[in-house]
This record gives sequence, structure tokens and C-alpha cells, in this order.
Amino acid sequence: MADIAVGEEVCVARRSGAGSTGGLRDMLGAAVKALEAVPEVEILECGGDGGDHDAAADIADGVLAASRLNGIEMRCSPLHGNGVYATRPLRIGDVVEVSPMLLIQRWEIGQCFIDHRFPATQVEPQNSTSKIALGLGSVFNHSDTPNLGYREAKTDGRIAAQRFSQCYFALRDIAEGEELFISYGAAWWKSRAHKEIKLGAWRLMHGETLEGRPFYDHRNVAQWCEAVNCARRQARACSVEASALAHDVHLSPAALEHLHCAFVHADDGEAGPLQAWKSMCDLFLEHAQVRGGLDAPLRSTGERALHRAAMFGSTKNLKWLVRNGADVNAATAPSLDISPDGTASSALYPMHVAAIYGQIEALTILHGAGADINCKRVDGAAPLDFAEDTGQAD
Repeated sequence: MADIAVGEEVCVARRSGAGSTGGLRDMLGAAVKALEAVPEVEILECGGDGGDHDAAADIADGVLAASRLNGIEMRCSPLHGNGVYATRPLRIGDVVEVSPMLLIQRWEIGQCFIDHRFPATQVEPQNSTSKIALGLGSVFNHSDTPNLGYREAKTDGRIAAQRFSQCYFALRDIAEGEELFISYGAAWWKSRAHKEIKLGAWRLMHGETLEGRPFYDHRNVAQWCEAVNCARRQARACSVEASALAHDVHLSPAALEHLHCAFVHADDGEAGPLQAWKSMCDLFLEHAQVRGGLDAPLRSTGERALHRAAMFGSTKNLKWLVRNGADVNAATAPSLDISPDGTASSALYPMHVAAIYGQIEALTILHGAGADINCKRVDGAAPLDFAEDTGQAD
């Protein structure tokens, strides 16, 4: 320990013991660089443009002065655990907190921080890149009538990580001693509500027919294909790119099955089949209301793309699937190989498959993405049971 001079950077040791001096220093900056290295992740510019000093910026000249945020404190809340309170009257529009944000992808969040994430941009899907609020940004409680709003902080862009900071401001005048609330949003509560769903409805949300077959086995699929073909012809006539398919094929049920098989069996990191199928799923969602195409199962085995990626430890494909919204808790569908009448399934979750084949990194990614590490098949078998049966328990 030592006295600290004015202007000296304040640092802590995140690791103890040998090797700690060579550890990570700029945690927020390292997170930005890690995401910039992922080709399919678009990190949009936030905040300022890196120009001259902006006196109106929340973080001006790269400096967030604590003296600007001296009107709040954290203490126990009668509503829930800790809360944030005003220590002086606040006027509408006053900035009360600017929180650094840690950029993170879904499979890195695990279960601990899932309730604290914000979307990194307005266009990324929920399962893509998220921001974790640091400081008091993770302490504000929810209200249906919040007195605080939040937005991207205005910065002069001098440091990349600062561009993703979040600014909290008063939506109305706030009295001294009043608790400060934000809205977590309808999607936050909807995702946590206990709900029961009928099997048929669940299947329709996972790229299946009511009978558990891939959606391209539906009796109306030929009509759906023609609707998509028509939309693509119109797009071409307007000089708009019709789709991101590698080959501009005329769609039919057989062509769909071919594209789907290529998607499920794609080599790790083989972007073409993945993006081709996603483009097809987007078109069928728009023109035929087919949902969950990335979860569509193979007719013969009932496997989904996540099961195959978990089996082979295809970590790049796993991350791509998670990023694009595939359901990590979807079990295998009915398998015609097991039962020709389509009434039986192996009922394996992706976590089961990763455990059977000893794919530790796949297990880590799936668990971080929200898969239940103790998920049980209908006979009660958990991933650890399968790992022990196949000699993978170590």
C-alpha cells in the first residue's frame, strides 16, 4: 500500500500470486477488441465521433468527473435489496449516473449476470452482444412508472470502451430522498414469466409441424415456397438483392431440405450454409409465418443444428447459433429412424449430447448461453449420467 498522488491512476490487482503482473489491465477495452475480432459481429459506433472536445458530452475529453454525479447514493430499498436514492432535488433532464458498460456475448454471461444485461445496440438480437452495467447502473430497481430514463452516453470518442457507456437521466423532477427507478422493459418480464405451452404450439415455434417433423414437411410448404419465390422475383425486378443464398435456386420442398441438411451438417466455421439457411428462415418468417427455422430438426434423427454442433464440439457454429437465437434448451424431435410412425424421440438436449461426447468447451458455451446443466430427459437422465455412462465424467 502507498499514498496516491493527485492525477495518479488508481489500480487494483485482479489476481494474486505468481503471474499477476502480466494479467489483464483494461477489461472494458479488451472486451471491445475481442468483439471487433469476430467478423459476423457488428459493433456499431456509439456516442461521439472522436472529434474536438465537446463541452456537452457526458464524458468530455475522456474524463468522467465524480463531482458531476454527487446527487445519488445506494442504500437498502424496501422494494428489493439495494436501491439508489436522490440525496438532493433533481430537475428533469439532470444526469444522475454514467455507467461504464462491459460488452459481452451471450455464451459468456452465464447465469449470474443475465438479469443485468442491456442490448448493445438497437438492432442486434437479444441473444447477440449485450452490455453489462457496472457501478450503480446495475443497482437501479424497476418501476412501471420510472423516474429515470437511460441512453447511450455522449462522448468525444477518445477511448473505444467509453463509447458504450450508459447515461441515466431524470424523466421528471425528483425530490430529495426519493428512490430512483428505471424500466426494465416488457421483454425482461415476459422472458421470466412462468408460462405453460402446449406441445403443438411449442413445435410451431421451433421450425416443426404439429407432428414434430421439419416445417418443410407441412402440407402447405409448396405454396409457401411459391410465395417466397414470388417475393424474390419482385426483389430482383426492383434491383434489390433477393437473399443471401450462395446459389439463387428455385425453392421447392426438396431444395429446402437440401439447404437444411447442409446447414445442420456444416463444418465448424463454414459460414455459407449457416447464412444461407438463416436467409431462407427470414424469408419464410416474413412470407409464411414459419418460426424457429434455426431449430428445425432433421426428419430421420430429430437432431437440430445445436445437437450436431455439440456432438462435434463445433464451437464457432455453436456461438453463431446462440448469437442468432437458436434455443439451447430444445430437445430432439421425433425420429423416423427410431420409430417409422414418428412417435418416438431420443429426447436429448444439446447439453446431453455435449456430455456424451466429452465436448467440454461446448458444455461451457451452452451453459453460458442459458442451457440447464442439470437438464433431465423424461427418464431422469442428466448430462452427468450420460458422461459417466460413456466414460467422459472426468
